[in-house]
Amino acid sequence: MTVAFYAACDSIFPIGTIHIKEESAGFLLMTEEDVPVSSPRYRQVAVDIAAKIVNRQYRVGERIYARSFIASTYSVSPETARRAIAVLADLGIVEATKGSGVHIISYDNAMKFLRQSKDYKTLSGYRHSIKKMAEEVFSQCGKLKDEIESLVSHAEQFRSSNPFTPYEAAVQEGAPCAGRSLSELKFWQNTGATIVAIGRGGACMLSPGPHMGLREGDVLYYVGDERCIDRVLHLTKGELSLSNANM
Repeated sequence: MTVAFYAACDSIFPIGTIHIKEESAGFLLMTEEDVPVSSPRYRQVAVDIAAKIVNRQYRVGERIYARSFIASTYSVSPETARRAIAVLADLGIVEATKGSGVHIISYDNAMKFLRQSKDYKTLSGYRHSIKKMAEEVFSQCGKLKDEIESLVSHAEQFRSSNPFTPYEAAVQEGAPCAGRSLSELKFWQNTGATIVAIGRGGACMLSPGPHMGLREGDVLYYVGDERCIDRVLHLTKGELSLSNANM
């Protein structure tokens, strides 16, 4: 079964659909073919009140708020509230007595009204579900923010406590540094990084000396502060000026 969502405001606009297999919690959920283009606001208010009776929020014999309070609760005019109560009274759901408010007199008639109504779901139901979803989204966003901050903090602590954990960068094809030694490149002077090993052809050469030449495809393992990362990457990609290096 397909059910259309409508915004809870004076003018009702369709904003989406949901699929329901059966009736739930006493609401009569109409199929998409039965949903009207628009519905009078007073009828929506009447349906909402009837649904609260069916859901046992209001019980038979109980007195509910006066018309002025209904108007305030649903943000409608006193005349709209009066017409909503009149609909319920005509159907034998409530009894309105001047000076004594509105009394609930029939659960069964409220259920019949919902079953016959083309108003699929109550405004308060939408307000409640939307509010609940919004609260869940905000809650999850807050948790995600906390997790990200925690991750960043742990990463910074790990890096601070493990200053010798090496970074790595590969010498790109065509990079000017290929075919030149570390001393020729003035690697430390230009990058601020110290190479601790070079990976080449499946082998790992530890503590390469200043005369070790670089080749395309070499993987450089180096240590240094965070500022050296971009410099090494630029050098291995051929984007770092080597004007100070020996030619």
